[in-house]
Formats: sequence, structure tokens, C-alpha cells
Amino acid sequence: MPKRTIGNLLKVRQASVTETRSLLADALAAERIAAEDETIATTAIHDEVAAASALSANDGTVEALGAWLPQARVRQTAARERRQAAEVATARARAALAAARAAEAAIESLIEVRKTEERLEAERRAQADLNEHFLTRLTKSNE
Repeated sequence: MPKRTIGNLLKVRQASVTETRSLLADALAAERIAAEDETIATTAIHDEVAAASALSANDGTVEALGAWLPQARVRQTAARERRQAAEVATARARAALAAARAAEAAIESLIEVRKTEERLEAERRAQADLNEHFLTRLTKSNE
């Protein structure tokens, strides 16, 4: 593979890492918001149940809780499901970032191998030139 092609491939891989980092940041933000929404829904239920359970609560408060609670449970369940979906999306984004980093590292490794091969080839040629020069001088001195 030509150097230019490998260089371009590395740029593509680096761009992929940058993009997947951004996607992970977005997924983490969405997960945080979903978790906060679930906490708010759960806290609201807890607070309303505590208020209705207080000794000072009247029948109207208890009846209001009875009417409100089923809808609150639906909101809580929906918030939990959004949080769980956000956690899955975050896990996928983490996996995508790991894969992008691995692909980038593979190209970087290939570039390093190529550089090493080129250096070794240059050293081999230099040694061959020295050998040829030595043999030429040796042949001339023996004549």
C-alpha cells in the first residue's frame, strides 16, 4: 500500500475516533439527563406517598394521591425505560469508540512497521555499498 494511501487511511481513522468520541459524549449526556428524569419521577412519588402517609394528611390528600399515583408510576416507568435505553446507547458508543481506536492503532502500527522496514532496507543497502566498495578496493590492491 503506498505511503500516501496509508496516510489518508490514518486521517480517516483519526476522524472516526473524533466522531465516535463526540457520539459517546452525546450518549453520556443523554444518559445523565435520563437518569435525572428517573430520579425526579421517583422522588416525586416518594414525596407524595410520604405526604399522604403523614398523620396530618386529610382524606382529600389521600384521594388525590390515589388518582395521581397510577399516572406517576407510568411516568416513572417511562423514565426508567429511557434511562435503560440511554445506557445501552452509551455502551454501544463506548464499543464504537474502542473499535475506532483499535483501527487507528492498527494503521499507526502499520506505519511504524513500514518505517522500520524502510530503515532496515536503507541499512542493508548501505552495508551492501560498503561491502562492494571494500571488495573493489581489495580487488584493486591485489592486482
